[in-house]
Amino acid sequence: MDIEASIAANFADYPKGTIHGFMEDHVCTFYLSGSIDMRYAKDLQKLLRTVIDQLGMSSTIIIDMRYVDYISSTGVGAFVTSLVEAKRRDMTLKLRDMQPKVSAIFELLGFLGFFKEAPTHG
Repeated sequence: MDIEASIAANFADYPKGTIHGFMEDHVCTFYLSGSIDMRYAKDLQKLLRTVIDQLGMSSTIIIDMRYVDYISSTGVGAFVTSLVEAKRRDMTLKLRDMQPKVSAIFELLGFLGFFKEAPTHG
Protein backbone atom coordinates (compact mmCIF):
# COMPACT_ATOMS: atom_id res chain seq x y z
CA MET A 1 0.00 0.00 0.00
CA ASP A 2 1.40 3.39 -1.00
CA ILE A 3 0.44 5.70 1.87
CA GLU A 4 2.03 8.79 0.34
CA ALA A 5 0.06 8.28 -2.91
CA SER A 6 -3.17 8.01 -0.93
CA ILE A 7 -2.30 11.21 0.92
CA ALA A 8 -1.44 13.00 -2.32
CA ALA A 9 -4.77 11.97 -3.84
CA ASN A 10 -6.76 13.35 -0.90
CA PHE A 11 -4.63 16.33 0.17
CA ALA A 12 -3.27 17.77 -3.09
CA ASP A 13 -4.69 21.24 -2.33
CA TYR A 14 -3.16 21.48 1.15
CA PRO A 15 0.23 22.93 2.08
CA LYS A 16 3.05 20.41 1.97
CA GLY A 17 3.60 18.82 5.37
CA THR A 18 -0.04 19.10 6.47
CA ILE A 19 -0.15 15.32 6.63
CA HIS A 20 2.31 12.54 5.99
CA GLY A 21 2.41 8.89 6.83
CA PHE A 22 4.16 5.59 6.49
CA MET A 23 3.48 1.90 6.79
CA GLU A 24 5.60 -0.49 8.83
CA ASP A 25 4.56 -4.12 9.27
CA HIS A 26 0.81 -3.93 10.02
CA VAL A 27 0.92 -0.42 11.47
CA CYS A 28 0.03 2.67 9.46
CA THR A 29 1.07 5.94 11.12
CA PHE A 30 -0.13 9.39 10.10
CA TYR A 31 1.28 12.70 11.30
CA LEU A 32 -1.21 15.57 11.14
CA SER A 33 -0.63 19.28 11.59
CA GLY A 34 -2.61 22.50 11.61
CA SER A 35 -6.34 22.85 12.10
CA ILE A 36 -8.77 20.03 11.44
CA ASP A 37 -11.71 22.06 10.22
CA MET A 38 -14.73 20.94 8.17
CA ARG A 39 -12.85 20.70 4.85
CA TYR A 40 -9.79 18.96 6.33
CA ALA A 41 -12.06 16.55 8.23
CA LYS A 42 -13.90 15.54 5.06
CA ASP A 43 -10.65 14.79 3.20
CA LEU A 44 -9.15 13.05 6.23
CA GLN A 45 -12.20 10.82 6.52
CA LYS A 46 -11.90 9.85 2.84
CA LEU A 47 -8.21 9.06 3.32
CA LEU A 48 -8.85 6.96 6.41
CA ARG A 49 -11.67 5.10 4.67
CA THR A 50 -9.31 4.26 1.79
CA VAL A 51 -6.60 3.06 4.16
CA ILE A 52 -9.03 1.00 6.23
CA ASP A 53 -10.38 -0.62 3.06
CA GLN A 54 -6.86 -1.54 1.91
CA LEU A 55 -5.31 -2.73 5.17
CA GLY A 56 -5.69 -6.27 6.37
CA MET A 57 -7.49 -7.38 9.50
CA SER A 58 -5.70 -6.87 12.81
CA SER A 59 -3.83 -3.85 11.44
CA THR A 60 -3.38 -0.69 13.46
CA ILE A 61 -3.70 2.95 12.44
CA ILE A 62 -1.93 5.49 14.64
CA ILE A 63 -2.69 9.17 14.23
CA ASP A 64 -0.08 11.47 15.72
CA MET A 65 -1.73 14.80 16.57
CA ARG A 66 1.06 16.65 18.38
CA TYR A 67 0.99 19.44 15.76
CA VAL A 68 -2.79 19.73 15.53
CA ASP A 69 -3.74 23.00 17.19
CA TYR A 70 -7.52 22.93 16.58
CA ILE A 71 -10.20 20.37 15.81
CA SER A 72 -13.83 21.04 14.99
CA SER A 73 -16.69 18.77 15.97
CA THR A 74 -16.71 17.66 12.32
CA GLY A 75 -13.08 16.60 12.76
CA VAL A 76 -13.96 14.56 15.82
CA GLY A 77 -16.81 13.04 13.81
CA ALA A 78 -14.37 11.98 11.08
CA PHE A 79 -12.31 10.11 13.66
CA VAL A 80 -15.38 8.49 15.24
CA THR A 81 -16.66 7.33 11.84
CA SER A 82 -13.22 5.94 11.00
CA LEU A 83 -13.01 4.21 14.38
CA VAL A 84 -16.33 2.45 13.76
CA GLU A 85 -15.18 1.32 10.29
CA ALA A 86 -11.86 0.09 11.69
CA LYS A 87 -13.55 -1.89 14.47
CA ARG A 88 -15.84 -3.56 11.91
CA ARG A 89 -12.71 -4.90 10.26
CA ASP A 90 -11.03 -5.97 13.52
CA MET A 91 -8.56 -3.10 13.25
CA THR A 92 -7.37 -0.63 15.86
CA LEU A 93 -7.32 3.15 15.48
CA LYS A 94 -5.23 4.97 18.08
CA LEU A 95 -4.60 8.65 18.70
CA ARG A 96 -1.26 9.90 19.96
CA ASP A 97 0.11 13.09 21.50
CA MET A 98 -3.00 15.28 21.46
CA GLN A 99 -2.53 18.79 22.72
CA PRO A 100 -4.69 19.53 25.79
CA LYS A 101 -7.07 21.86 23.94
CA VAL A 102 -7.64 19.23 21.23
CA SER A 103 -8.11 16.46 23.79
CA ALA A 104 -10.61 18.70 25.61
CA ILE A 105 -12.84 18.83 22.51
CA PHE A 106 -12.94 15.01 22.33
CA GLU A 107 -13.74 14.91 26.04
CA LEU A 108 -16.40 17.65 25.81
CA LEU A 109 -18.15 15.73 23.02
CA GLY A 110 -17.92 12.49 25.02
CA PHE A 111 -15.68 10.57 22.61
CA LEU A 112 -12.25 10.58 24.24
CA GLY A 113 -12.86 7.28 26.04
CA PHE A 114 -13.62 5.45 22.79
CA PHE A 115 -10.09 5.86 21.47
CA LYS A 116 -7.08 3.89 22.57
CA GLU A 117 -4.08 6.09 23.15
CA ALA A 118 -0.91 5.12 21.35
CA PRO A 119 2.34 5.46 23.29
CA THR A 120 3.97 8.86 23.04
CA HIS A 121 6.41 9.09 20.18
CA GLY A 122 9.87 10.23 21.22
